[in-house]
Amino acid sequence: MTTPKPLGQLTPKAGIIANTKLLLNRDCNIGRDHEITRELSQLYAKVGGISSDENINDWDNVELDSGVAINPIQAAKCLEETLRTQMFIKGIYQCLLEKLSQKHTVNVVYAGTGPYGCLLLPLLALMPNAPIRVSLIDIHKDNTESIQRIVEHLGIGHQITSIECADATTWSPKSSVQFDIVISETMTALLGREPQVAIFAHLQQFLADDGVLIPKKVSLSAVLVPYESANLPDIPLGQFFELNRELVRSLAKGHQDGFTGEIVLPRSFSSIDYQHLSFRTDIQIYRAHWLTFGQCSLNLSIDYAGLKLEPGGSIKFCYRMTALPKFEFTFPVESMSSVLPEKTELGAIAVQGIKRFWHRARLIRDGRHGEAFVEREILTDIALLEKFDVSYHLALSYVCEYQPSFDEFEAWLLYTKESNSSFLTSRA
Repeated sequence: MTTPKPLGQLTPKAGIIANTKLLLNRDCNIGRDHEITRELSQLYAKVGGISSDENINDWDNVELDSGVAINPIQAAKCLEETLRTQMFIKGIYQCLLEKLSQKHTVNVVYAGTGPYGCLLLPLLALMPNAPIRVSLIDIHKDNTESIQRIVEHLGIGHQITSIECADATTWSPKSSVQFDIVISETMTALLGREPQVAIFAHLQQFLADDGVLIPKKVSLSAVLVPYESANLPDIPLGQFFELNRELVRSLAKGHQDGFTGEIVLPRSFSSIDYQHLSFRTDIQIYRAHWLTFGQCSLNLSIDYAGLKLEPGGSIKFCYRMTALPKFEFTFPVESMSSVLPEKTELGAIAVQGIKRFWHRARLIRDGRHGEAFVEREILTDIALLEKFDVSYHLALSYVCEYQPSFDEFEAWLLYTKESNSSFLTSRA
């Protein structure tokens, strides 16, 4: 009986296959930087000649009209995000098996392979006799040369139709093939910077009617997040954008309606407690295989803090497909009407003039008041605020600094009066 070799003592091919099997067979709870992907990275580097340990600053990105094609070292480092790699491999493997059960030959294009092609090539090595035909594309010559060496080492050349150094946003197959699967993982959180959208929009024309994009969809959503000290729950605002086959097909026809829209804010939330807006990216690779908030760098939130959002307002968004693709947002900043409420207009406290003072104080903060008008009413305001044991300047400072809603201002007045009364009682 022979003793199995440790994975580290296997040949590179055997090690790549063995570690890929481990990723396929293990639950998705093994962390972000597991020894499995660290070893895979070393094995690919040994065969392909590009190591993730090299200095990322010594290599150049390629700047395209549709986004940035990251350099080979940065691409190599992506493998080491274990859960990210594992979920893509699991999803692609399931998709391949389903297509193999339906078709005599499964045609695949993999755009943006990086130096290792790690999301697909080891799966081909697991199924060397499967009728899979693959076109491999990357814009970096160093990557395609590394891919060529890895393909030869894994003995999967018979499954490879082509390895091309090309821009995937303009590439066309040399034959009239229709692809069953289009794979491209060329993105960052919130679909910024890299050309994922442009690649899918171009390659979808070569996809069979029952073909699949991988990832199948990228879902973007927004969440209002309170100050931690507020001890309040997040307020989900829902999904506002989804990258999928239908959207990129529409984009390819010149329709960009899905790239603009609005996110409606709830009418009742505290703009004091909720000044943090978090945009999140969830990725469905295939079927039940997802990457969600915080699981890898693709799911990092993009946050805007210190916002003074208007309840009931709408956040406008637009996705710009430029050399640096990104979402642009216009936030509904809470503003006050220049028309003051009447002195008789009441809130929860049945005291005339409170709402008028609060409104005018907000205008003073924004530099939208008339000095003569303020002077005419200042004595009235001083007398009004004395009923709550609050000085005029303290009340004005509170409104200008904290920008409370009217309900919050009334609550503050009552709290301050009660606190002062309790203090005087205890002194007596």
